[in-house]
Amino acid sequence: EGLLKLALTEEYDRVTESINTAMIAQERPLIADMWRQVVAVNNKRPALVHMFSTLSAEALDPAHPAHDYFADRERRTVTMALNINWAVPEGVNVEHVLQAGFSMMDGLQLRWLRAPGQDLNAMWADCEDVLMPLPLWDGYR
Repeated sequence: EGLLKLALTEEYDRVTESINTAMIAQERPLIADMWRQVVAVNNKRPALVHMFSTLSAEALDPAHPAHDYFADRERRTVTMALNINWAVPEGVNVEHVLQAGFSMMDGLQLRWLRAPGQDLNAMWADCEDVLMPLPLWDGYR
């Protein structure tokens, strides 16, 4: 159980948390920049994304040793992101965009893992058009 948590927090979450920390330091960062950075990192580590995705699905079982980790991680990730002073178009509900984006990212990574050879960055660019449509998001992407 300890080794599992170490692999998740030290190998997988460390990079994502450093991206979020950099976003916090900016005055008005763009949500799109955060996701593009995460996608760029994950595009280079498909084996780790595969392990994470598999464990995430297995941990839906409350008896799984990583169940609490994944439940807490989702809450922590959204809470941390909500504490960033994002630059977004007027009237946009940041929490809804973040939750939809994180959900979209999870599903997209599964599609990417099922079809090796695809560029996760290009796949994410298509998602941005749906999640942050132009012209509303013009200047915020």
